[in-house]
Amino acid sequence: MNERFNKLLRKKIAATIEMSFEIPESEKKKAQEAIDLFKKVLSSLDVAKDHITTMYDPFKEAESIPVESLHENRGVIHRYKEQIKDNFNKTSIYALKAYSALDAFSSDTHIDELINTFKKTMGDLIDQVNVLMDVFGNMQSKEFKNQFISACDSVFSASFEVDKLINERIIDFVNTNIVGSDWISSTKQEIDFQIDSKVPYITQLFEERKEVLGE
Repeated sequence: MNERFNKLLRKKIAATIEMSFEIPESEKKKAQEAIDLFKKVLSSLDVAKDHITTMYDPFKEAESIPVESLHENRGVIHRYKEQIKDNFNKTSIYALKAYSALDAFSSDTHIDELINTFKKTMGDLIDQVNVLMDVFGNMQSKEFKNQFISACDSVFSASFEVDKLINERIIDFVNTNIVGSDWISSTKQEIDFQIDSKVPYITQLFEERKEVLGE
């Protein structure tokens, strides 16, 4: 009776909060893979931004940067520039993989809109990175410091938009509508736990009632 009661209760709860359609597990797996790739975009983007700050912070704090000092450290600055390029290339690779993974669900109009927005937002970021790369060609200019800081600020701003889009829109939408990692699945897991915990107690009461009635 205990097992039967448990199954009936589970079935009734599931019927009241289950989505109106079932998403195949294979599709959920693909969606989770897309989420994982978008998280790699975010992680690589954090690395790229952190590297930029190693020169950005001291430049911003300095009142001026003598051209002679830039010339003396041109080898270090060149390696710094190349590392920026490498970092954002890695971000772009992850972004392309994430884009392709999410494109499998582009028949959904909302997913299609998110894909196009991501494509544009990433494009804006790469454009700003290219501007920053071009600034390094002006190291002989007295305006290099200001141009460098301005270009970095633009990269940070574009990076923020990518981060916000992925975290607040893409991952949230895929989790809620495809993977199912939302409040509904969390509530179902909590209910399942409560049922598993309370059924033995219900059984105990049933047994006590039988003893009282002499059944």
